[in-house]
Amino acid sequence: MKLKGFAASLDDVDEAYRDLYVKDGDRYRLDADGVEDVSGLKSALEKEKDERRKAKAQLAKFADIDLDEWAEYKKAMEEAEKKAAKDEGDFKALEEQLKAKHAETVSKLEERNKALEANLRTHLVDAAATKAILAAGGVDATVTLLLPHVSRRTQVVDEDGTLVARVVTDDGKVRIGDDKGNPMTVDQLVSEMKESDAYGQAFPPQGKSGGGSRPSGQAGTGGTVVSTDSASIGQNLEKIAKGEIQVISPSS
Repeated sequence: MKLKGFAASLDDVDEAYRDLYVKDGDRYRLDADGVEDVSGLKSALEKEKDERRKAKAQLAKFADIDLDEWAEYKKAMEEAEKKAAKDEGDFKALEEQLKAKHAETVSKLEERNKALEANLRTHLVDAAATKAILAAGGVDATVTLLLPHVSRRTQVVDEDGTLVARVVTDDGKVRIGDDKGNPMTVDQLVSEMKESDAYGQAFPPQGKSGGGSRPSGQAGTGGTVVSTDSASIGQNLEKIAKGEIQVISPSS
């Protein structure tokens, strides 16, 4: 009679031989030399066999591949990747140069536009001031004298997309020209200056006194200047503004 090396229960062993078995985990093992639990080894062996079968199956997929050709292909791929990386780097460098050049061009255009706009605003103010001075009875010399003073009190503002010359206060706010709250016009400013003692002397005599202008033929405290004598007026702007010199018409 052969004895089992392992038994799940002593009931599976002849009663006469039960004393030969010892508890081994959740089962019973024959207490004899050479009887060992080799289930773990069997499991490991089966796993190794399974891995070998899988590896063999994988190798079978590459049975037709030439290893030398594969090495050359791999090298070519690596070279292509390096070239692509270099080309991408060159492209990025070129892109950065183009961006910098574009930014420089935009900056120059913005500066040019600002200069053109400032020039345009100056011309608009000067044109409005010149027109108002001549309309108020001034002559070329009057324009030469008063233009800087009118321009200093005038700014160009954007009203609904249209640039308009407006008279402003010392703090840059638009001056009110009448009791209805309308903005003061350049014509109103020039009329106000004409009636003042300081700036009225720049206008040719109109044969009346008061309102900042002297009677025709009456010289200022420092003499007179003919309205057509631009050079003399330019040399005496400050005295004319102060009323020390009177500007008269050629017929006076």
